[in-house]
Amino acid sequence: SLRAPPEVIMSWFSTASVVSAVRLFQEWGVFDAIPAGPNSISFSELADNVKAEESLLIRVSWMLTSNDILKHIPSTPASLAHTPISMLLRGGQPMSAMFKLMYTNIVEVSTILPPYFSNYGRREPLGPAHIPTSFLAGQPHLEYFEHLNQDPTRIENFMLAMGITHRNVPTTGMYPMDSVLAAATGNPSRPIWVDIGGGDGHTVKLFLQSYNLPASQCIVQDLPEVVSAAQSQIAASDDKELSQARFLPMDFHRDAPIAGARCYYLRHILRDYSDPTAVNILKNLKKGLTEDDSRILIAEQVIENPPAAYAAFKDYAMLAIGGKERTLEGFKGIAEAAGLEVSGVFRDKVQAAHAVVEMKV
Repeated sequence: SLRAPPEVIMSWFSTASVVSAVRLFQEWGVFDAIPAGPNSISFSELADNVKAEESLLIRVSWMLTSNDILKHIPSTPASLAHTPISMLLRGGQPMSAMFKLMYTNIVEVSTILPPYFSNYGRREPLGPAHIPTSFLAGQPHLEYFEHLNQDPTRIENFMLAMGITHRNVPTTGMYPMDSVLAAATGNPSRPIWVDIGGGDGHTVKLFLQSYNLPASQCIVQDLPEVVSAAQSQIAASDDKELSQARFLPMDFHRDAPIAGARCYYLRHILRDYSDPTAVNILKNLKKGLTEDDSRILIAEQVIENPPAAYAAFKDYAMLAIGGKERTLEGFKGIAEAAGLEVSGVFRDKVQAAHAVVEMKV
């Protein structure tokens, strides 16, 4: 508020320079070369370890020490030490993986957005292919996850980054489960909980642990290769809970789910896709709603219009992969287009922006 407008504008580039310096130090292995404890390392030794010119290393470090990301130790010789922030940027840390992911989806994608929109028109990416990230990679015909799966290192980084989402965003405690549990008791042979795009079953496991939900009436549906990998992982770990759940192959872009379940649950799925693609997914799910009390449950952020700064940032980040964060009106719009209606919104008591949006025929 106290800065003059030109200073505000220039501050944007200061922030961008910090991001650039962090990415360089990640690539060079600097954060891993600094001792993890309270000890520091001299610039000369650090330069030798990461095979960089000492004077260049010092100049890049200035962006991080001046912003309290690394700590400059004015000893003789001068040295560098970690801060709590830089400790999160070491290899193998979920936040470090998230930084790499956001660097691609925000910084690198920003360099191709003008030609991207010149090529496709000034409209939201329709996807699932021909999105900014695939355009950046020179493979516009690929969907986001098709592109990621080409590189085992990138998909491994993506999965590590998603660990932050699983830990920091609420999963259980929003949707009232009493009627779900009653339906399970009333008909033990009926599928009750179907996790669409549920991966290795980690979300189903949270519900099994939080509620008295019968595992035998829970199903995880995902792509065939994902289901196969999950089943192998469960067998190897001897997971007693998930071994009782069923894992069935399904492509939600093309297939209907197993029919007649009480709840079809999608956690952080529709946000990855444009409205037309999301409508297509919902139409495929609708084919499985053969019971009057079947529901589609969408666990995502429900943003305001206009959103606060952080919510706007998350939506802008989703633009890169052809996805979007939605307002309540946005959810109502895709529901109506799919022949559904929003029948309830159940918000988290602490993080009110995150909710379960319930849809029915």
